[in-house]
Amino acid sequence: MQNGTLTITNSQATINLEDKTATYTGSAISAATATTNSDGTVTYTYYSGASCSGTALSGAPTDAGTYSVKAKVEATTNYASATSECAKLTINAKTITYTASATDKTYDGSTSATCSITLSGVATGDTVSATSTGTFADKNVGTDKTVTCSSFKLTGADASNYTISSTSTTTKADINKKSITAIVNVND
Repeated sequence: MQNGTLTITNSQATINLEDKTATYTGSAISAATATTNSDGTVTYTYYSGASCSGTALSGAPTDAGTYSVKAKVEATTNYASATSECAKLTINAKTITYTASATDKTYDGSTSATCSITLSGVATGDTVSATSTGTFADKNVGTDKTVTCSSFKLTGADASNYTISSTSTTTKADINKKSITAIVNVND
């Protein structure tokens, strides 16, 4: 009988990470949950773009865009550490809805109108508003005239995280009569 040394090495852990697509919420969006054969702690590293390169982000991204992520499982008593392949995390802009209203005006000979857009579905704390172009159906005085609000544009610090459900709608407003002052000259 011989005495010897038996060396047992850790098994190599495996870790897999799938691509994930989500919609903007105003909060950080994590990667899909990695699957592993190890009981080690799993951590995630996020990058801007799709290549898992460059400077790592400080945490899970919030804004709409394309990101990449790697998962790493730490070594344990039985398993060596492992890192996943690069996976893609896509955060799509959130589609929001709106209501439009038009302001009554005094006759000015044009069809221009002022539309106000109220947005629904914007995340709490986000700064987003909308502008649009307004046009009355015609330039004549009348009540409940059709106004087309179009060419919507989202503005504000968080506008890139949103899309609008459509870019044109109709509403109603009045064109009121214009008061005029007559000057009468009397000749002798």
